[in-house]
Amino acid sequence: MTPYDLSVRIRKGLDSRRVEFGETAHHEIIIRVEADDIDAAKALGEQLVPAAFKVRVEAFPAAGPREVFELAGALLDAAVAKAEGRALTFEVRGSPSTCFVDGEVYNVSESWEDAGPIIERERISIEPIEIGGSILDGHMHPGWWVAHYPRRDDPVKMFGPTPLIAAMRCFVAAKLGLTVDPS
Repeated sequence: MTPYDLSVRIRKGLDSRRVEFGETAHHEIIIRVEADDIDAAKALGEQLVPAAFKVRVEAFPAAGPREVFELAGALLDAAVAKAEGRALTFEVRGSPSTCFVDGEVYNVSESWEDAGPIIERERISIEPIEIGGSILDGHMHPGWWVAHYPRRDDPVKMFGPTPLIAAMRCFVAAKLGLTVDPS
């Protein structure tokens, strides 16, 4: 199988906008994909690459604008850093990619220690979605959370599978709008 054939098959399997391939002299196939496609790319790579090759999957931050309600993980962390006006970098250390700010891991989408000061300072309120869930994109999401950003003229409301994801999406939407480029 050629790298081109592999590229086409993985792109179709991921329905991804961006996939890059490389090959090392040590029978290793390198697949670079958007951070949110990394697990699927690993599974597809292991399935499609001949056994004689080792598969290494790396993530790079997705290029271009994204809807805030889709952001999670390192991409959401990067968008929060951008909304805070902080300098950020992405590094690949295993899977998925990690956002660094001022040389430190910046993980506001999963760390109360990182996100708590923002939530308190911005007075973002968070509450669980009650029984019956909420309809987002035509689908029910029971067990999700809703966050509210208190602006007098135009309050912002965002949803997420965890309180921190909902709150950080809400913060980003309030500061940067509903569509952002986290890179």
